[in-house]
Amino acid sequence: SVLPPNSTPIPGFCRAVGGPTATSSSLPGYPPSQGCLVFAASPGLLLCKMCEELGLGQPLVEIYYSHTRPDGFLHFTYMVHIPKMSKTFKGMVKILPGPNALKEAETAAAQQVLERIRNLAAGTPAHHLQF
Repeated sequence: SVLPPNSTPIPGFCRAVGGPTATSSSLPGYPPSQGCLVFAASPGLLLCKMCEELGLGQPLVEIYYSHTRPDGFLHFTYMVHIPKMSKTFKGMVKILPGPNALKEAETAAAQQVLERIRNLAAGTPAHHLQF
């Protein structure tokens, strides 16, 4: 479906109308003290725990619905800011439509950010990382 341009983010995600969504939070539903098994299954929890352990502050996440492709995938753009890092991570994820599309987009964004942090850390000596 073709969506009209809308510069004002609308809270929530309504699949019936395909309206944009925006959230800004510390990855909702991810309390800081959970068992290690949950971290393995949840990139969002792992990202929060990693930031907590390194003293970087809780990640602040903004996710916006971007568009729906003809193949049915929902595209979301994201920005993840980690307070004590000098970098804001930006990207796009695509998710199949469903009742948990926003949650899945948050999970996919956290997974991408974790991978980017891992790649950043792998290519940079620890004493040069900017936290």
